Amino acid sequence: MTSERLRSRVVVDSCIRSAEISGHPAAVLRRGDPDAGSVFIKVYSRSGNAYLYGQSLTEDGKWNWRNLLPENSQTEVAADERITKEFKIDRDIWVVEVLDDALENPLFKRREDIE
Repeated sequence: MTSERLRSRVVVDSCIRSAEISGHPAAVLRRGDPDAGSVFIKVYSRSGNAYLYGQSLTEDGKWNWRNLLPENSQTEVAADERITKEFKIDRDIWVVEVLDDALENPLFKRREDIE
């Protein structure tokens, strides 16, 4: 099973641009390997809630984004703790932080926005 994956730097740049176009401030918190570093997107709200999006392979070999935080701990503190844990495992990770009260991944639009 082979799966094409974009360079990490391209994913990060796209995330920043997409967030800013939507009016959401975004910043790179950690810079990893520009070609193959894992990318995490921390999206947080002013109320303290947060999602931490990470990529994983689906059963059919496609890359998919999913929220890595359990439902009972979707806070900015929990997201930061998970990022620290991931960094201890792999120092080549990228972390993008986005302020969005709707907690949406900037790389995907809501279904109702597309239709």
